[in-house]
Amino acid sequence: MPFFETAIGKTLSVTSRLLPQLSARAEARLITDHRPISGSPNFHDGGRFWLWVVVAPSHSPRQLEPVDFTDHAYALAGLIFGDQQFEVGYSGSSECRYEVRDPGPDALTEAIHILRIYPDGRVALQWGLRTSPLANMLNVELSLDEIVSVLCHMHQVAHDPRYAAIHARRRTERMRRLDWRVGLTPSISRINHGSIYWRSLASSTGLPSILPTEQNPSCPVHGFAPDRMKSLKHNVSAVDTFSPALAHLLVDAGYTGGVRECVRGALTAPRSISRYQLVSAAPVQGTGDGSAVPAIGDPTNGDGAVAGSRPTGDPVLNRTTST
Repeated sequence: MPFFETAIGKTLSVTSRLLPQLSARAEARLITDHRPISGSPNFHDGGRFWLWVVVAPSHSPRQLEPVDFTDHAYALAGLIFGDQQFEVGYSGSSECRYEVRDPGPDALTEAIHILRIYPDGRVALQWGLRTSPLANMLNVELSLDEIVSVLCHMHQVAHDPRYAAIHARRRTERMRRLDWRVGLTPSISRINHGSIYWRSLASSTGLPSILPTEQNPSCPVHGFAPDRMKSLKHNVSAVDTFSPALAHLLVDAGYTGGVRECVRGALTAPRSISRYQLVSAAPVQGTGDGSAVPAIGDPTNGDGAVAGSRPTGDPVLNRTTST
């Protein structure tokens, strides 16, 4: 809790004995409650390798009239998806859901990207990541460049007036704080193939030097470094916002030896979300038995990373690994 709120809280604890109603109203106005972010879903396995990015005001704002909320939510969806064509899956007073769909017939789930917007200011994006097959394995590789591009794009969105417009305007809007959550689907399930994991990353800016050979990635149900992603000031940069979560992601995937340097290099490099937006149907990667593994896109990842250029090395001593 910020110092200012701590001081206010102590004052209100005294005045609540004399003026309980006034103190309750002041507390509701001044103290961050983190209620919007608490409604975030648990991050779990699914039909795609989804990057989850959730942002919400630290303090519950007043909500708009439903007709205004749905109009502003649709405008925000256009900002987030850019030139991609998206459909309105659901639009109501409690939630708006938008989807970018995969026209491919073999997809486990039709939606490549799913966006949910709520009247309390919470925005939850599920971004379907492109993948590359690993040699002689059913598991896949993801692009760190794409992950960071999506994170930086959402940071820009959260500082755009169209984001603040989905809830009632506050006099102290420029002083508002934000809560974030970031997660990454560790595996998907495929009939006749079992679980498919992402086992490594490709990056144009470098990776930590060591990656265990027998470790599957994991993701906490509330995302990476959730306690360090709350009450962030409006002027906090994307580097400082996402460094804790990205470092936690790499560590839980087994990377070691230069994690901090990798994170800073990735977050400070110039990024553009446009190169990862869907402009046509994603190709499907075939498997050895002639079936198809959905959600596996262009093997080049569409970025500057070179598929297959991963760090190698023995597992770190004393690290528990799993197959």
